[in-house]
Amino acid sequence: MLDRWEGNPTTLIGTVAPSYGDATIEKIAINAVMAGCLPEHLPAVIAAVKAMTEKIFNLYALQSTTHPCTVMALLSGPLADELDIMGAYRPYPPRRVGPPESVSIRELFPCHFLSSTLSILTILEPQKVNLPYRPEALIISRFNPMVSTVDRNRVAEMLAKMDFVLCFAIYPDETTEFADVVIPEAHDYERWCLFPANSLSVFVNSGPGVWQGQVLQPVVDPPEGVRHWAEFMMDVADRLGLLAEMNEALNARGGFGTSAEDALSLQQKYTIEKLAKFLK
Repeated sequence: MLDRWEGNPTTLIGTVAPSYGDATIEKIAINAVMAGCLPEHLPAVIAAVKAMTEKIFNLYALQSTTHPCTVMALLSGPLADELDIMGAYRPYPPRRVGPPESVSIRELFPCHFLSSTLSILTILEPQKVNLPYRPEALIISRFNPMVSTVDRNRVAEMLAKMDFVLCFAIYPDETTEFADVVIPEAHDYERWCLFPANSLSVFVNSGPGVWQGQVLQPVVDPPEGVRHWAEFMMDVADRLGLLAEMNEALNARGGFGTSAEDALSLQQKYTIEKLAKFLK
């Protein structure tokens, strides 16, 4: 790892809160190796440590709080492309700005990638952003925007405005009250789950070697006819003739297409259980 560094390995980059241990080049390199970094990643890791240990950053507050938060480092610019270490939602380099085409109006914000709140506001007043269509249908999966996003009165107004609302849910909630159709969804104990937290490939591209992740297995069978919501949508994609496009999206965003031999077949229909065992 240090072969890529021309300076003195004992050079002090900063002191790391809360114990204020010395972060020398050598110690940073040791931790980088244990984290799975490649030698070419070291300059970026050193730069990140240097930034986080600046007094103005106040690393002590993050490292000592009982709140479950942590530091997130984003790599931007040509180096991100060269190292290919950011994921499918890479905010940098920014996308080209253009007229809105999606309800998330991501075309106006070239560096953002999560925008559920913006979608609610855009659906309410699509004319304000010159959206070239009026959203008419909404599919909601295990999400209760009535209590987890912006002003619930505005959310209620948005839901009431839709011509059709489909909800997948494990129990009735404030949002399902607005649904035209509610489809029971398997509980976490009743279903396979590929990425209990977040798909690794969404935020970081899988690198060389063997990668590991979580796969949850069901401990009880779901009631008859109850399935994972994504499996239901796979059926819909198949009936609409969009199966190849859906599998292609799973390869790109779900981490299945990290290599040609591991990629999903575009024409094959999968179940969630098959996908989970595919990952194993």
